[in-house]
Amino acid sequence: MRKSLTFTALLLFAAIVAPNALRAQTIYDWTDTGTSATGNAVNANGTITTNIVGGLDVVVAGSGVFNGDSLSLIEGNGTGSIQTSLPFVYDNVLYPTSTTLLDIYGLLFQDNANGAELNIYWNGTGPGPSDYVASELLAPSINVLNTGTEFSITPALSPTPEPATWSLMLIGALLLGSLVVMRKRIAVGL
Repeated sequence: MRKSLTFTALLLFAAIVAPNALRAQTIYDWTDTGTSATGNAVNANGTITTNIVGGLDVVVAGSGVFNGDSLSLIEGNGTGSIQTSLPFVYDNVLYPTSTTLLDIYGLLFQDNANGAELNIYWNGTGPGPSDYVASELLAPSINVLNTGTEFSITPALSPTPEPATWSLMLIGALLLGSLVVMRKRIAVGL
């Protein structure tokens, strides 16, 4: 009886701890579109992956396409702290449940075709969908591509359950199995 109580307590502890310990990364599809002051189109889209770090959704991986050129996220240190890649300051933090999805530091990508850096960030003025800026650094000059781009995210659909879901299903199966074993022991009189 004591072994089964210990086993049950261990399973309950795992059920509480496992979902947070095994939280899967969250994947989002993103788009950033608009027209620059010179009439050039700003059209970027791709996928970003976030981890929860210190309560923040930190973008740890990302890729995309900007006006036909492939992009790669400049990852930073992965903690959500402010990083510098002169002249840009970035933190790669996403706010998926806020009206402003990025902060004033935003995301920093590298254009794989020409080596330029592309910084997408909130302009700090309003919570609207067109309150983002896309700036590109192609040495030696910074080109503000658009001060009113529309940045949006949508969760990417995942065809398989998250690890936390698998762990909870396994814990449930083990609990049911332990109940069956305990009933058999009681019926036999052990």
